[in-house]
Amino acid sequence: MAFRQVQDLNNPKIVDLGKAILEKCKGVPLAIKTIGSILYFKNPETEWSFFKDNELAKVTQQEDDIIPTLKLSYNHLPSYLKHCFAYCSLFSKDHEFDVQMLIHLWMAQGFIKADQNQSPEDIGYGYFLDLLWRSFFQEVEEDVSGKIRWCKMHDLMHDLAMSVAGTSSVLINKGSISSSENLFHVSFDFSLGGTEFLKSVSPLLKHHYKLRTLFCPFTYLDYEQELTLINCMESCLKFKLLRALDLDIFYSMRKLPNSFGKLKHLRYLDLSRFSKLQKLPNSITKLQNLQTLNLAGCRELSSLPRDMHKLVSLRHLVLDMCWSLSHMPSRLGELTCLHTLSRFVLPGHDVSQWRPRNKSIGEVGELRNLNSLRGKLSIENLRPDIDESDTANLQEKQHLQELQLWYLVFQEDHFVEKYEKSLELLRPHPNLKALRVVCYLGVGFASWVKSLTNLVGLELFGCTKCRHLPALHELPRLQKLTLGGLDCLEYIDDDQNTATSCDIIPFFPSLKELCIQICPKLTSMPLFPSLERLFLNGTSSKPLLETMMMAHKEASSRASPSSSFQSLSKLVEMTIRNIDDLQSLPQEESIGNLSSSLRSLQIRGCPNLTSLPESIGNLSSLRYLEISNCPKLTSLPEAIRNLSSLQSLQIGDCPNLTSLLEAIGNLSSLQSLEIRDCRN
Repeated sequence: MAFRQVQDLNNPKIVDLGKAILEKCKGVPLAIKTIGSILYFKNPETEWSFFKDNELAKVTQQEDDIIPTLKLSYNHLPSYLKHCFAYCSLFSKDHEFDVQMLIHLWMAQGFIKADQNQSPEDIGYGYFLDLLWRSFFQEVEEDVSGKIRWCKMHDLMHDLAMSVAGTSSVLINKGSISSSENLFHVSFDFSLGGTEFLKSVSPLLKHHYKLRTLFCPFTYLDYEQELTLINCMESCLKFKLLRALDLDIFYSMRKLPNSFGKLKHLRYLDLSRFSKLQKLPNSITKLQNLQTLNLAGCRELSSLPRDMHKLVSLRHLVLDMCWSLSHMPSRLGELTCLHTLSRFVLPGHDVSQWRPRNKSIGEVGELRNLNSLRGKLSIENLRPDIDESDTANLQEKQHLQELQLWYLVFQEDHFVEKYEKSLELLRPHPNLKALRVVCYLGVGFASWVKSLTNLVGLELFGCTKCRHLPALHELPRLQKLTLGGLDCLEYIDDDQNTATSCDIIPFFPSLKELCIQICPKLTSMPLFPSLERLFLNGTSSKPLLETMMMAHKEASSRASPSSSFQSLSKLVEMTIRNIDDLQSLPQEESIGNLSSSLRSLQIRGCPNLTSLPESIGNLSSLRYLEISNCPKLTSLPEAIRNLSSLQSLQIGDCPNLTSLLEAIGNLSSLQSLEIRDCRN
């Protein structure tokens, strides 16, 4: 990590110098990586020696204390990154950071430098990547777009953050709060009980009016503690300089005080977990500096304040799991700074709520000018008979990563054409990474789907009249396809409908996960050379058997079959459930493609399955095998004893199964065996 030039590795003097510096790290990998990131930006010939003899030589530490060495990496950070790192001391050890929310908190505190050419969110993400590269963060997880969404911080780095934050930031576990006048950021550890919280918060409310951050995370309270907290919230709202406020501990409140409107400097407000909150005070719309409003999990919240359009600085409105939300307020489209709008809820079947009868209700046209939206957008209660779908202007939302379209259900035949026209008008930008469509009742699907060349995930649920899909094999990056409740679907890819037995059935070059549920008329599936997970539930056996047979024919027809091209050759998990007409899996020539890759095989609820092929014994990598609710299965093949890698075997509700113990006698790797309701 420290060597920028390959030739430096061949310079004995530089290598020896590097080894001398390495000794100071005491073999701690984290210290090695952080010191390496410092050296990377220094000239090995002119600056490494100075670093060793001056900065590193001045470090004094106990034998098992590596913090002083780690602090060198902190000292080399630019000032804006120092503030961002130290702020992380407010979170407990092993905390899983939501990277987006962390960036929003940095924005709220003014840690992110303004730039006319970049949004503060993008600049903040750059800050995060810089800290990650220097090993201040670790254990990252990516979202569908490839951006890092979650991460953690090493315990030693957390100790360093606590050290450099000093008395300005405090994470309260137990005990009293420092009386320092420079206390600006306070967080209560989630492990505190209600009694400890109330003891700790009292002195805070009396002496520290300069607070800019107050985090009160979720903890369980008894009835008396809940009553006490009602007065406590009023006191918390007296910190007039607050910029970030998280009040999860007050989750049981149904109504919030109007004094929220007095927090003029507030930029970040987290009310998630307020599961009983029914209404927000209209005074909240006075917070003209508010950038982030997190309402996720407010399950009983029925509406947003009518004057939401007055929150002119609002950039992130999080509404996930606000299941009772009946509509959006009008003029929401005036909030052109919005980057996050996770849900846009239209009125339901009550036509009387639609304009012009009720001008306080927002229509889909409110989305027209919100072209800075990114992340996920879910549009719910779409009506096919409201001819305004094009006013959402989705095609201009180039930063949007995930789109969900939820339709209201109208079964009458004359609505079919309206559904199809409506979906065509909701064409998104080609940059879209994930698409979910629910309860769309058109016969054909939108033609624009095949133009989404960046699409990674596609989910279709409850599209009960849809008979065919567009040419999905033309989506080169599609990795996950989920189809559920497509009662009339016969082909996954429309090109299959015109293929003859001699044609090459369309390939999905990148597809890794395929989930098909309740598609009873599905007759065939394409070939999947990269598929790793296959889940079939409530289909006929024909698509499974034909695809496995076709995979064998396709591989056999090639003079030099490449394992990277053979269909199903990379399958790791296969789950088969509730396939009523399945009598047996294909024989040896068809199951052979799975021999080296398959790790997990589950077969459940197949009432006519009578046997398994002897070739199942060739699944040399199989670790998990489950067979349940297959009443006609009488025996397991003798070759099952050849499953040398099998670690877990579960068999249940197979009343006619016999000779089980003989079959499993040689399973040397078996660690878990469960047999239930197998009377014979």
